[in-house]
Amino acid sequence: MSRDPELDRSLSAAWQSLEEKAAQEGHRPRIAQRVAARLPPDLAPAVLERERIGVRKYGQYMDDNHQPQRARAVHLVQEKLDGLNYSEWLAGPWWLRVFDWIDVLHVRLMARRYRLTAQDIIKGGKR
Repeated sequence: MSRDPELDRSLSAAWQSLEEKAAQEGHRPRIAQRVAARLPPDLAPAVLERERIGVRKYGQYMDDNHQPQRARAVHLVQEKLDGLNYSEWLAGPWWLRVFDWIDVLHVRLMARRYRLTAQDIIKGGKR
């Protein structure tokens, strides 16, 4: 969200228009577009901007990265662990930190499901 509410509204409207056009043409919206659609309109531009930064960094949309499920799970666990570190750094109130336990549970379940070790997570899941 920018400091300009009008800009935020126009960006949200523009992305919504693009999503509607893609649906009319029979295209499935990209991952970031689907996530943005689940967020309040004032936050959706942030997801799409993060996607743009990712494309610039990695040269492709997440949708075009066809890694195996296990490698995707490693990426998710890495991001969750980063989020837990940020949450600890933020040191928010107890009621906000309840969500940390959800992330901890998610990490544990993903590690168990995909038989991930600490080394797998550190190395990016390459065996």
